[in-house]
Amino acid sequence: MKSISNEIHKLSLLLIGDMDVGKTALVKQYKDGTFNEKKNTNALNIFSISKYLKNDKFEGDITIEFYDCSGYKKYNSIDSKYYNNIAAIIAVYDVNDKTTFDNIPTWLNDLELYLYTNILPVFVIGNKSDLQKIVMGEHPSPQIKRKISKYFEVSALTGKG
Repeated sequence: MKSISNEIHKLSLLLIGDMDVGKTALVKQYKDGTFNEKKNTNALNIFSISKYLKNDKFEGDITIEFYDCSGYKKYNSIDSKYYNNIAAIIAVYDVNDKTTFDNIPTWLNDLELYLYTNILPVFVIGNKSDLQKIVMGEHPSPQIKRKISKYFEVSALTGKG
């Protein structure tokens, strides 16, 4: 049954991952269709995007809030109030840096202090697919793999993926 409504629905997504994997660049590409090489050094950026969505299950206005957590170690303890009402987790790594991929389980395990990560969908995004990949055919441990809902490879630079 299609839900058609005049009310605005809100979806909050938490982006996690090491520094310089391109979390902020991905959101800006999605939001504006632009790429900016400037590095983000804030503990947390919140991006809000409003869109009209129409498909076979839903039609209406939706606001997507991206909670973009810095990958800097000194900011690992973000205020837990930002974790309320999170609908999904997006774990981002750099396809050219195996360490960033290997750190995804650590990020997810750290979140378990604040969220029930076993019930939230976790999307893993390999960014910078426009460059030559170093991380190829890698799979996380079975413990982490069962937490992952979907895997994508994308490029914040080109907007493909």
